[in-house]
Amino acid sequence: MAELTPEERAVLGAAISAVRRTPAVTVGYRTLSADEAREILRRPHVAEAMADQVRGLLALEGAPQAAALLVDTVGNGDAPLKHRLEAANSVLDRAGYPRQSSIAAELGTKAPSEMTRAELEAAAALAARRLAEVNAIEVDSVPVRDAIPEDALDLFD
Repeated sequence: MAELTPEERAVLGAAISAVRRTPAVTVGYRTLSADEAREILRRPHVAEAMADQVRGLLALEGAPQAAALLVDTVGNGDAPLKHRLEAANSVLDRAGYPRQSSIAAELGTKAPSEMTRAELEAAAALAARRLAEVNAIEVDSVPVRDAIPEDALDLFD
């Protein structure tokens, strides 16, 4: 990435810290108009530097807040079950425990294109049994598959 000039650095800093708070930017010895500042922000290396700073800001401030919200949602008994399950899946994914369907666990990670006919038939039979089990479960006369997102059920396998 190209080195920023003092003028570019000042405009970038003003843009990051005072997003549209003021129509002009003071650069040491002079004041730039809003149009001049926008022109500087459109320069590819300045735009790249701004994107880097925004990513850094999100990593330092946004990510911890987002993680705290996910954890709070998981433990919030008043939140809808669907939201709690989605938050739980997100927490597990980010903690290094990605979701793996029970079918994948039983069959392994072999791609269907690499399976034999017998393996494909076994996978299809297992999927059909799982679907029948899910369709048979009812809570308060409401089929679970209608009340809970399909991929959320993987948590309980």
